[in-house]
Amino acid sequence: MAFSAWWLSVVVYGMNAVASIALLAVGADRSVTNALVAFAMLLGGPLINFVCWYRPLYTAAKRSSRRHYRIFGVAYSLHIVATMLFFLGPPGWGGSTFIYSVVVFGGGGSVGAGVLCVVATGLFWVEAAVGIWVLYMVRRHYKTHVLPHTASTRDATGNSAATFLEEKESRAFPS
Repeated sequence: MAFSAWWLSVVVYGMNAVASIALLAVGADRSVTNALVAFAMLLGGPLINFVCWYRPLYTAAKRSSRRHYRIFGVAYSLHIVATMLFFLGPPGWGGSTFIYSVVVFGGGGSVGAGVLCVVATGLFWVEAAVGIWVLYMVRRHYKTHVLPHTASTRDATGNSAATFLEEKESRAFPS
């Protein structure tokens, strides 16, 4: 599930780079900056995603680590917010998406570049939707598999005995 989301982000970055090349060929506003940022996203985005959110999730699932689940949750939430920003595609930010689609179609630009921007927009939207679903599924897995396990581990280490003694004392000496 998360590995597929990571591959989806790679595909989205690739399609965004192709749409940026089309905008560069058409001569859209800030298309040079946009293309450079899009190629930086294509080269660095998958690596950053792997290190920041995929690997902590893998480690968390492997070790049942609460800390790694939290790291994943924060990093992946930031990834989803960035995906939504790139969905809008402010000029010069590297996202050849919604705003560029409107500009290219509305300004009488190339239909091919507009279609590529619409496809990139759709892929960014799909990535955001899949990201929210992955975040939900990981949270559900965390609550059903990790939290009960840590509670039973805590009970096995003696915390339940301390609670039992406190309850016994409160019953023996009522206030």
